[in-house]
Amino acid sequence: MRRSMRFAVVLAAASTLFLGGCGAVNELSRADADRAAGLEGRIAAARQAGAETCAPRDLARAEALVEHARHEAMEFHDPGQVDRRFQTAAEAVGELEKKVEQCRAARARAVPPDADRDGVVDDADRCPGTPSGVAVDAVGCPRDADRDGVADYLDRCPDTPGGAPVDAEGCLADTDGDRLTDWDETRTHRTDPNNPDTDADRLWDGDEVQKYHTDPLRPDTDGDGLGDGDEVLTYRTDPNNPDTDGGSVSDGLEVAVAGTDPLDPADDVKQLKCVDMQINFDTDSDVVKPEYLAEVERVAQYLKDFPELKVVIQGHTDNRGTTEYNLDLSLRRARSVIQLLAGRYGIDPGRLKAEGFGSSQPIATNDTEEGRARNRRIYAILRCE
Repeated sequence: MRRSMRFAVVLAAASTLFLGGCGAVNELSRADADRAAGLEGRIAAARQAGAETCAPRDLARAEALVEHARHEAMEFHDPGQVDRRFQTAAEAVGELEKKVEQCRAARARAVPPDADRDGVVDDADRCPGTPSGVAVDAVGCPRDADRDGVADYLDRCPDTPGGAPVDAEGCLADTDGDRLTDWDETRTHRTDPNNPDTDADRLWDGDEVQKYHTDPLRPDTDGDGLGDGDEVLTYRTDPNNPDTDGGSVSDGLEVAVAGTDPLDPADDVKQLKCVDMQINFDTDSDVVKPEYLAEVERVAQYLKDFPELKVVIQGHTDNRGTTEYNLDLSLRRARSVIQLLAGRYGIDPGRLKAEGFGSSQPIATNDTEEGRARNRRIYAILRCE
């Protein structure tokens, strides 16, 4: 830049000395004035287009040559010489315009920096470290088609439902590891995504849904009194069939009441269990004393656990008294137990029956007080109708 200005100053000085030594200055002809003005106008346009930064030396040269041609013409030198001066100046202006145009074209072709080469310039790139070759969106971030927060190039499950919780690989999350995704647990099965065994039946929710086809919200899917986990893991019975062996007695009754094999129909009997209720009555009394209420509650619990059960309460006496009296007394004792089952424990009276046998079925001698006390007894016969 400094050299160009120096060059222009030197040319101008030379022109001044030359003109000063040649006498008076004359005016330009109309034609020469038009030629000078035309070249000066082109130089002004080039300056406005950025010549000072794109081609400063060419700008200074063109201005100096035009000014020199103007002075030559004013001194009436040889017309051929003047024409050559203007021609040289015109060539310099043309070269200046060419340089300015090249500079403008180069600027137009210049590409802003894009460090990760994803097609989004750094100034607009919100994800400047995108790996090479990864498809990006308009702001330079890796595409995430299913909007799960995991970029497509890292997403092993690219079609997860919108809003579903996912793991680091973009797949539906399974927080409790029960082989049911959190999405399925909350949206489909209503199970607890933080508890692998929602109904606490010893089977994981995922296994209940996918393997055993049981209800993960019900610990006893078939309602037979055996939990799903007990059926599958302990007894090998079918948790979806209340009577696995088809013997007409439910699996739960066979296991918990009768003590029979729920996989063997041959041992299925209607009279499942005889409960010897350890209730001793005072002589000539049908009142169940408070210390024996636990025995009544034990039978009540069987009936609550297994709604298909019915019970026959059998009363017995010792041999003191007449046969008719003892039959009546034993029946009254049985009815006392039934009243407790229905009134105190809420058992449907339709499931209860009282029978009195008097002294006809002794289990001990009636010759001793101890034997007679044992004969004053109550049995609960649990039956499956």
